[in-house]
Amino acid sequence: MISTHSLQLPFSPELADQGNVWLRRLSQRHQFDQQAAFQLGVCLAEALNNISQHTPACSQQNLVSLRCQIEHRWLTLEVRHQAPAYTLPGTESVALEDESGRGWLIMQQWLSSVEYQHHQGCNLLLLRKQIYGLSPEPASS
Repeated sequence: MISTHSLQLPFSPELADQGNVWLRRLSQRHQFDQQAAFQLGVCLAEALNNISQHTPACSQQNLVSLRCQIEHRWLTLEVRHQAPAYTLPGTESVALEDESGRGWLIMQQWLSSVEYQHHQGCNLLLLRKQIYGLSPEPASS
């Protein structure tokens, strides 16, 4: 069974906080284990903070779309927004003492896969993680 959840957020300084509130609710409904919920929260916050920091003013009127798909033991988070393409650091170029690029390195370590695409003015970041014990059906209250 596939479970899909979506949210659209206006561009704001609270973007990462709003995204993490949404993810926390999903993690409770689908019973993510605590470590997976923490790692996904950090990775989503990093992605949304990067949008906040690196999106030019001309693109800040656009919404940021979040989509979570849960299928079997796999969770896929899509982060999508209209803006110019980003230049991402390679893992070999990130020094541990550098702040720039460290979040990208953490995402690559904690997630099963991280994929970035830019097509026709739209940035798409796909974050995938395998979570054991994940329930595609929301927990009943």
